[in-house]
Amino acid sequence: METNLVCQSCGMPFTAEVQKGIEKDGSKSSLYCTYCYQSGAFTRPGLTFADMEAIVRNQMAQIGESEESIRRALNVLPHLKRWKGDPHLL
Repeated sequence: METNLVCQSCGMPFTAEVQKGIEKDGSKSSLYCTYCYQSGAFTRPGLTFADMEAIVRNQMAQIGESEESIRRALNVLPHLKRWKGDPHLL
């Protein structure tokens, strides 16, 4: 089974099994977090890359992350599985 250290949608680090999303069969996702993925589908299927950038920025700012940490997280987003090949990023 493929294991990832971060959610392949939002980039949130997996530090506990409970953070992993749920597949259609009820098993834990090895790719996506519980905020992005439930019952084998994205929780927000119409979410755009720009929307995700705003969510990540806001969530990280709320928990007091530095601007440098936020910038690093945002730089990772285009390389994640959900966003790779997105025509809006080319």
